[in-house]
Formats: sequence, structure tokens, C-alpha cells
Amino acid sequence: MNPHGSLKNELNRDDGMVPYNLLETALSETVARYAHLYSYGVTKCQFLADLLGRPVINLEDFGCPNRHKLGSGYSSVDLDIVLVI
Repeated sequence: MNPHGSLKNELNRDDGMVPYNLLETALSETVARYAHLYSYGVTKCQFLADLLGRPVINLEDFGCPNRHKLGSGYSSVDLDIVLVI
């Protein structure tokens, strides 16, 4: 697997899609340095927790609005980087 290149978030959007068989490795390496992981929605949190073998905190539990209800100052790309993980 090629290393990711962005200094901001260590992901290079030009890398394209990650094959499913590499998803666990790619995500695990990307989030390894973060103590807490957050996502939005029970299903997504459970999927990520099962895949990564660690807890993923559901932002719904804190009353956070989903990304579609936030103002236009945020793009889904910005929020995916912050939340996906």
C-alpha cells in the first residue's frame, strides 16, 4: 500500500478507493495516534468499532447535528476528515 501524502491529515485524496481487504489496515494506521475516535450514527460506529477493534464514540449521543444540518461553512470533506475517524 502506498503511503498517504497530505501533511494536514495524512490522507491523499488522489489515492482513490481503498480495496476492502486493505480497509482495516488503512484505517488502523490512520487513526493509531488518536486516543478517541468519533463518528455519527450507531451503525457506522459499530462497523468501525468492529473493524478497528476499539471503541468509536457516537456523536449522536452528544446531540451533535449531522453534517447535512450544519451551516454552509463546512464541506462534507472537512467533516469526514474530522469525524471519521
